[in-house]
Order: sequence, then structure tokens, then C-alpha cells
Amino acid sequence: MNKDQTLKSKKTNLNSNLLGLFIFMVAVFIVMGLIKPQTYFSAANFQSMCFQFPEIGILAIGVMLPMITGGIDLSMVGISNLSAIVAALFMIHVIPEGASEGTQVVMVITAFALAIVVGIACGFFNGLIVTKFGTPPMIVTLGGQYLFMGIAIILTEGKPQLGFPEFFQELGNGTIGGAIPIPLVFFIIVAVITYYILQKTPYGLKLYLIGANQKASRYSGLKVDSLLRKTYGAAGLMSAIAGFILIARTNQANADYGTSYTLQSIMIAVLGGTNPNGGAGTVSGVVMAVLTMQFISTGINTMGLSNVNFLRQLVWGVALIAVMAINYFSAARKAKKALQST
Repeated sequence: MNKDQTLKSKKTNLNSNLLGLFIFMVAVFIVMGLIKPQTYFSAANFQSMCFQFPEIGILAIGVMLPMITGGIDLSMVGISNLSAIVAALFMIHVIPEGASEGTQVVMVITAFALAIVVGIACGFFNGLIVTKFGTPPMIVTLGGQYLFMGIAIILTEGKPQLGFPEFFQELGNGTIGGAIPIPLVFFIIVAVITYYILQKTPYGLKLYLIGANQKASRYSGLKVDSLLRKTYGAAGLMSAIAGFILIARTNQANADYGTSYTLQSIMIAVLGGTNPNGGAGTVSGVVMAVLTMQFISTGINTMGLSNVNFLRQLVWGVALIAVMAINYFSAARKAKKALQST
């Protein structure tokens, strides 16, 4: 099989997996909706769902990037909280009480920029340790999680940070035109930009090459270490955006927010077709995965059962295993057919 045929085969498999995930997402949406149709299929419920998943969706897109290279980032929640706390402290102590709306806008934008700088710096720090010392990303980022969380606790003395301006609260709870949640707009922007970078730029192609075979990528002349540092920096950027949205939605900042988001974001990335060993992963797959998880979560909530969190985690786990099993057997069947045809 020549190179063109190999690429065509990989593209066909990718499209097949995405189609399968799309069908699974639609099936979940319908099944969950049939539990309580009048409640589930209401406009208010759709709007509520659109407020709930953007931050975890952005984290999942962020965790996908190092996974494509064959690495992983377990520190994203720590980076998210630290970035958000720096922004929160800035807004609380710098924005004067009774400030005009114009002043609030400028200060909130500045706080957002501070959060972005902190997020990128933390992510770049992870990448630097990984590339300079050759330490496994899992160990580095797990240590980074505790490091960043510890700094956040020191800054806040373990206390929640309150007292944000009204304009900032609107970013987390407001809508555009009375219908489109602002957090959803952030998610769409992040998803579209990341999709373009991965699919339409040389940087995206190089990420997939590194994940497929890092040693061969080095021999071919790629600046692997530089690309990895940029990738972990980009993951930190995503973390900062997610943290900023989260504290705007909840109207407070804490050093231990979203502790369950780490495993959830990894689960969503894998469910969306990201290969933990590297070389594969798409934004469209992650988007469908996070929507599937949200459909399941909302459907379970409408049941009005006790122990909802445990039931939700059980269903998420079953869904993840089912999709991975389907993808595995599908790939094995196609590989067998390809072998028989040669």
C-alpha cells in the first residue's frame, strides 16, 4: 500500500469513527429526551445545557492537544483555578466600587489578559520540564497540578474570592439576544480556532506527526521540543479561558474548583476519538463527545433520582467503554479486510 492509499485509508477510518460518534450522540439525545419530553425538549432546557458544558468542553479541547503528541496534561484544573484567582484578585482589588461600565469593561479585559498570561506560563513551564529533563508528561503535570493548586491556596488563604463587577458576572450568566449564552460563544470561538489550527496549518500537521512517531519526527528535522512547549502552553491557555468562564458563571473563585474536571475532560477527549498514545484527535469529535455527555447528564437529572452523581458517572463510563469497544472492533475488522485484499 503506497503513501496516498495509507492517508486515504486513515481519512476514511476517521470519517467512519466520527459518523459513528454522531449517530451515538443523536441516539443518546433522543433516548434521554424521551424520559421527560416536555421538560427535555424545551427551549429553557436547551439554554440551560448551553450554560453548563462550555468550560468542560474547552478543557477537553485543551487536554486533546498534548494527547495528540502522545503526552497528557493532568494539571489543567490547577492552571484553570490559578489563572482565575489571579484575575479575580485583580478585579476585586483594582476595580473601584461603583466604577462606570466603561471602566469595568477595560478592567475585566485586563483581568482576562492576566489570566491568559498565567495560563500560558504554567503550561509552558510543564512543557519545559517535559522537554528539558525527559520526564514523563503524566508525572510532570500531576506535580504541576499540586504546585499550581498550592500557589492558588496561598494567594487566597483557602478562602473563596467574591465581589466581582456586574459586567463580569454577565459574561458567565448573560446571553446574546436573550437566547445564546455568552459562555457558549467562548466555546464556539475556541473550537473553531483550534479546528483551523489543527487542520489547516503546518503546526497542526506537525503535532500529528510527533504523536505518530516522535523519534522519526526528530530525525526528519522537526523542532519537537519547541513544538511540545508550545502545545503545553496552548493547553494552559485553554485552561485559563475555562477558569475565567467558570468563575464568571459561579460568581466566585476557589483554589479547588472543578476537581472532577480532570478525569472528565480526559474521558471526553478519548470518547471523541483522541488516541491516548498520540497521532489522532479532532475538535469535531471532542465537540460531539462533550454534547453526548451533557445530553446524558441532563437526561439523568430529569429523572429526579437520588444518587444522581453516581448514576451519571456509571452511565458515562459505560458510554466510554462502549464507544471505545465499537471503534476497536471496527478498526480491527477494517484492518483484516485490508490485509485480505493485499
